[in-house]
Amino acid sequence: MARPRLPWLDPRGPAPITAARLELPLQPPARLQRVSRWTTCRSAAAPPDMSPRTGSGRNSSVEPYRLRRLRAWATLVTFMPPEPSEPQTLDLTTLKDQCKLSRGACLELEEAASVMLTVHGQASPSEGTWEHITATSDILIVWATPDDAMMRTHNNSKDATEDGAYAVAVSAAFKLGFEVQGRTEQGSGADYWMIRRGGDPRVVFHMEVSGIGKGGSPGNRLTGKTFQGKGGSMLNPGVAVVFRFSDVSLRSREWEAAPC
Repeated sequence: MARPRLPWLDPRGPAPITAARLELPLQPPARLQRVSRWTTCRSAAAPPDMSPRTGSGRNSSVEPYRLRRLRAWATLVTFMPPEPSEPQTLDLTTLKDQCKLSRGACLELEEAASVMLTVHGQASPSEGTWEHITATSDILIVWATPDDAMMRTHNNSKDATEDGAYAVAVSAAFKLGFEVQGRTEQGSGADYWMIRRGGDPRVVFHMEVSGIGKGGSPGNRLTGKTFQGKGGSMLNPGVAVVFRFSDVSLRSREWEAAPC
């Protein structure tokens, strides 16, 4: 019985790599965990625990084909991007309705965000991307065009970047099902504390935020902010958020509560 060809060996030319064409299960086999380290290895030799077995009732001639199927599945899982989520709209003009901060604080954060987006050549509404853990979605940020007084007020780029990122993070937290309640103390490992909307108000979460004007690495910054949130003086779980204004790039990641 002829064995099916893998797509990249088919003489008829390349074809889309899909689970159906490879005749693979919809879920990765349990043994995939044992070959996950092998997916980036181009050596023809298999790890010791993946070598053909004898005396276990298995046909050793069938084992290499099974390995090829596992490698094909691992390649499919490794190189296909995550499925995009639904597009999200972050409306900074209604920030007061998305949190429990004072109206004046919300206006200041919103102004700073609009100034930084203007400085980096954006126009409202601004299109960008939001990567939360492994899910990626398009975002649309709505903001009001700043006037000259606002531009002069938020002329300090360091402070404006920080405050503007706070505005985006507060709105993003609302989309994630949280409601920001207020600021945290210095040394807590976070900038804000929040609760689940509709949840127990006694269960507190933290949010650590960082803003980038242009350049830098949002991914590396997010890793550092997540570590900072975990290492704070409080053991609460939380969310780390990083926003870059130049390309409207938003990244977020949750962390679990530290062990007591």
